[in-house]
Amino acid sequence: MELLVAGVVLMIAFVVVSMIAGLLTFVLWLVSLPFQLLGWLLRGVSGLLLLPVLLLVGGLVLVFGLMPVLPLVLAVWFVVWVLRRHPADRVA
Repeated sequence: MELLVAGVVLMIAFVVVSMIAGLLTFVLWLVSLPFQLLGWLLRGVSGLLLLPVLLLVGGLVLVFGLMPVLPLVLAVWFVVWVLRRHPADRVA
């Protein structure tokens, strides 16, 4: 009988300690929640501030990435320009 009472007391102690730990966890979460929300807000604002920089860098990468193709584009443009300028001189 003493073993049964000890087991019940131990189980009640475990439930009480678990409830206290859960309550402490909940209170600490409530205390840290405003800081988490502030962190999310600052992350969003920093993302919006970084957007023009990303667009500028992306534009530069696009321009310098297309630089090797520029001579080919200019050559095609020149051929089209010459052929439109002198339509009678074309060989049929």
